[in-house]
Order: sequence, then C-alpha cells, then structure tokens
Amino acid sequence: MEKSVEIISVNYNTPDLIQQLIESVRTYNDNIPIRIIDGSDREPFITQIKDVCDVYNSVELIQFGYNIHHGGGMHYGVTTSKYEWVLIIDSDSSVKNGLLDVLLYDKPYCGFGMQVNQFGINVQKGILYLHPHFLLVNSNHYRTHDWKFIKHGAPAIQIMAMLADSEKNVIDDKYLELFNRGGRGTVSRYGYNL
Repeated sequence: MEKSVEIISVNYNTPDLIQQLIESVRTYNDNIPIRIIDGSDREPFITQIKDVCDVYNSVELIQFGYNIHHGGGMHYGVTTSKYEWVLIIDSDSSVKNGLLDVLLYDKPYCGFGMQVNQFGINVQKGILYLHPHFLLVNSNHYRTHDWKFIKHGAPAIQIMAMLADSEKNVIDDKYLELFNRGGRGTVSRYGYNL
C-alpha cells in the first residue's frame, strides 16, 4: 500500500552532508519528497545549500537564517508537513535500496531503538529511545500531543519518555545494511550550542 510520506532533514552549515543524503535517496527513489529545514547562519553555507537543493527534483528548502537546532527543525518540519508520515533522517546519514520497505506504519513512531536515561545518555535499562537519526513519525499523532521535539542533545527524549513502549516500533538491527548511520557530522564541526 502506498503511503503518504516525505523525508525531512535538518541542516546547519553542512551542505556537503545534505548533498550526500539527497544523492543516496535519489539513487533509489526519485519521487519521494524531501524537505531540508536549514538553519545555516552564514555564508558561504546559505548559498551553497540553495545550490545543492536546486539540482534535485522534489526537494524543498526552508531557510531560517539562524540555527534552529535539531529539535526545533524537526518540530517545524513535522508540524508543517502535509504528509501523513515524516521520515526524519540526520544530515550525515544516507540510505540504501529498500529503506522504505522496512518501515512499520502501524504505530506512531518507528526507528532504531536504544536505552537512555532522562539526559539521553546510553544506559543498560532506561527509556526506550528511538533516535531521530532515522525516525518515522505519524505527523497527525505528533500534532495532537503536548510533548514535542526539544532543544536538547537527545531532542526526542520528551516524546519517548511519555510514550509507552508499545507505541514505538523498533526496527531490527539487521536492517542497518539499508541505512548508513552518520557519526556526529554536524556536532563534530560545531558542537551542540545548547
């Protein structure tokens, strides 16, 4: 069954990472809409991200001119989406063939799980956290609740703490071959600036 879904990625002064992400998606899916929520706050990055997005079809660029941060960008992206589902992908990640086929659309959130404490630090037993480096969100469900993505090192922590584990779909790690998880691409360049 065809689903109404768009990809959203939040960018901060890393047009090179966004280009890699878009290229990886377009290699396997030329139709899925992509929205880049851009918080670039200086040149040449503001112009470079425009140039990157102009090359590809079905890519929309929203520019703020200031660092909206990951949580703020995801919140804006989901609340303004006209699609039933939003697939959030970190700018330093990339996808491979079959990615959309493994998504589970029967719960409001779907992604790769880990256990974290209330500060977002990995622990043995804590909150089942679906990390937003790759996170499928039902936009209608998100808009109907008070808990939102926040300005935090773990921007989905508030949502994951409030949701019951039964409301979260955890994708098995065997599917990691379909998705290249980034590694602190923006944070390693600019820090968290929280």
